[in-house]
Amino acid sequence: MAAGIDDITFFGPRLYLDTSVLEEVRFDGKKKGLISKGLGLNKEAMNDSNQDAATNAANAVRMLMKKNDVLPSQVERLEVATESSFDESKGMNSYVIGMLEKFYGAGSLGHCGGVEHKFACVAGSYALESAVSLVNGRKVKKDKYQIVVVTDTAKYDLRSPGELTQGTGALAMLVKDSPRIIEMESDLNATSIKNLTDFHRPFGKETPNVYGEESELAYLLQTKDALDDYKRNAIDYGIAVGGKPMIGNVGYINAHIPYPKMAEKALVYLLRHAWRGTEKMKSIEARIGPEPLPEGGSMESFFFNEKFVDHNDHRVTPEGSEFLKRDNEFSKKLRGLEEYQEIYKSRLESSLKFPSEIGNIYTGSMYLAFRSTVENEFRAGVDMSGKRVLFISYGSGANSMVFSGLMADRSKYTPVVRNMDFFRELGERVPLTYQQYEDLHEKRVAIKDSMLGRKEYEGQFVLREVGNGERRYALA
Repeated sequence: MAAGIDDITFFGPRLYLDTSVLEEVRFDGKKKGLISKGLGLNKEAMNDSNQDAATNAANAVRMLMKKNDVLPSQVERLEVATESSFDESKGMNSYVIGMLEKFYGAGSLGHCGGVEHKFACVAGSYALESAVSLVNGRKVKKDKYQIVVVTDTAKYDLRSPGELTQGTGALAMLVKDSPRIIEMESDLNATSIKNLTDFHRPFGKETPNVYGEESELAYLLQTKDALDDYKRNAIDYGIAVGGKPMIGNVGYINAHIPYPKMAEKALVYLLRHAWRGTEKMKSIEARIGPEPLPEGGSMESFFFNEKFVDHNDHRVTPEGSEFLKRDNEFSKKLRGLEEYQEIYKSRLESSLKFPSEIGNIYTGSMYLAFRSTVENEFRAGVDMSGKRVLFISYGSGANSMVFSGLMADRSKYTPVVRNMDFFRELGERVPLTYQQYEDLHEKRVAIKDSMLGRKEYEGQFVLREVGNGERRYALA
């Protein structure tokens, strides 16, 4: 048996901004549905003044340990992936362990190794790969575990395009041999990396510099390259025979989700890439017209052609925009076809439900999609036994990792998935007015004056104070 994910818990703040409120304020009510329908986001989770990426992580880990009766002595390593770090030296896992020891006792996790992983949103996948490799690479006692936490707060400048895709939360994963949910196929892992400046957050800046069109194109480009490498690995291991498109061997697709509609864009693009030159694509083109292709015939030839993309000014040129308009029209028509709809509904759709209620959580977005898939497919009565889950992970800058895992047998995953309840874990949610949202966003609310009040946080880890660059936490 190989290592994988034995259980996964989610912790997110109860506060949220309904995207209809943001639409009303930002667009004077003239673009209703722009966020909910255009981007696929209904709500953006928001941290209270006494919450941050570290408290969310600690609360998710404690929830995981309690649910699975895991003792501190059984946790060998705690790996944390985040791009919301507030210390250029100290790893966030140290803060998380400090909070956990306020509950379990001083020194109870002093033996626990681990580091903070950083490479934008893909860092969570490197953290998981590290934990899985550790278990697979040596004998680990049956009662010992690795815990991987993905935690982030996606925050953008007010009135910027990115403001429409904010969110926050954390997921904690229990990693062990012979897992109850999914066993990772580590030999198939594939990556693609390039030095790009599509998105970055310089030292001392709380919000990132993001170039939307360039970033989306980089996502698609790097993912395609990583997927091609993954397919080569799969063929080497006898999974894809005779060049058969990998989609035929995949039960579910979980993609990085900066916003749900982006996952749909990725699916369309990757299907076009997989079908190009096949009889299937010829049949599609006969119905909706020829696929537009740039000079050179590939996304690379478009992305790295200064006639189409000006990387110095981080913008798509007018000529590039004209091509993308035609390209988007073709993709829109393809999405309406039965061939696409069957794949979308059976392999991707269930992964988008929870992310649409939370927003972007960077390193955690793809893992929230996985949790959404597992829980919603189980509730629908679908037998997931042995199905292959394809993970499409992307981090700006730019790095993509494509990998997969096999779902455990129904008899094995049922006891753990039956006890999952995303909305129960989330708790009773509290909507924010626009003014409350802006006050939290701009840090006008003191830590001690949290929106929900101290009583609402009893039993949770919270931020107590910040002084001289030091952050102090408490168990409320």
